[in-house]
Amino acid sequence: MAPSHRLGFLAFLSVTTLSVTFPVLPLYLERLGYTTAEVGLIVGIMNLSLAVSELAGGYISDRIGRKAALLWGYIGSALSMLWFALSRGSAGIYSSRILQGIFRGLIWPPLFAEVADAAPSNAHGRAFGLFWFYFSIGILLGPLLGGAVADRYGLVIPFFLGAGLSVVALPMIQGIPARGRPTEAPRSNLRALSGEAPGVYLLSGANLVHTLITAVWSTYIPLHAARQGLGPGEIGLLFTLQGLAFSFLQVPAGRLADRFYLRFLAGLGILTRAGLVAATPLATDLPSLSVVSLLNGAAGGFVPLTISAWVARIAPPRWAVTAMGVYNASVDAGFFLGPVVGGLVAVATSLSSAFALCAVIGLAGLALLTRAQDPP
Repeated sequence: MAPSHRLGFLAFLSVTTLSVTFPVLPLYLERLGYTTAEVGLIVGIMNLSLAVSELAGGYISDRIGRKAALLWGYIGSALSMLWFALSRGSAGIYSSRILQGIFRGLIWPPLFAEVADAAPSNAHGRAFGLFWFYFSIGILLGPLLGGAVADRYGLVIPFFLGAGLSVVALPMIQGIPARGRPTEAPRSNLRALSGEAPGVYLLSGANLVHTLITAVWSTYIPLHAARQGLGPGEIGLLFTLQGLAFSFLQVPAGRLADRFYLRFLAGLGILTRAGLVAATPLATDLPSLSVVSLLNGAAGGFVPLTISAWVARIAPPRWAVTAMGVYNASVDAGFFLGPVVGGLVAVATSLSSAFALCAVIGLAGLALLTRAQDPP
């Protein structure tokens, strides 16, 4: 298998391990007796530990090698998902989610760095387009599979399925070069990157905003849809429709990213998605929610690809893994803040207000994009 497709298949498996749980996680936690705010915290806490782990991911990957980092990441992710599925008390629920984030933080920085290393700078858009295409197939199929499995066998079974998919990824790691070298401590890496390519942090901030908006939708759309009478299978369909639109855009969007203004493509995607998420409460049945899901996926399809390609172009090669660690940490910080902020707003006011807040947040992402340095 060609390296680009092998990396893409690893992205597919990595995201599918989680996306099979998207339609059921909030519903499962509600069934265990957790409040809306607690659901947001439990969903988000994994992403907080993931963000912290990814900031050190470049250092760890350089010390032990990219292959070893991926090995530990997939094994630890599988075991922590099993622990979550078998837990009934809060200690096990919270601890397993935190550990899952720590181990998954070893996966994404080396994968993204491998994609950047495998393509010349003038082809980063196409390289990341293919990578994100595989990623989006996982977003597309995982919720559909997870919702169908939950309908037939119960809400907890998708978590066992996700653990199994982490194990399936292990043979694919054999094709990853065992790159490892002595390096500076994580703080020194991050300081050096900020001095040489400060735009990486601005872009990561814009990406955090986009992910926060995405996380509000993905965390609370199951609750909103369930209150409109939709079941787990239909909720899984909404995630699948979003993933379908996202996935079909990746390859053509990758070509656009190599030819057109990255700032415009990313800004358009963030603002459009923010508006669609804010309008979600207006959709109150399966057809209208399906339309919102499709448009939401299409709008978001431009953002991760353009920003990751932008980061790859401006980051010095020796800091490639560190830059991708910062980028991925921003993703997971957004996936932590989105559920927590959304949950607090929903408890204080209403679930509709949590969605509406995203319209304002989107403007902050646009402001950060305007300050980032242009790619070469």
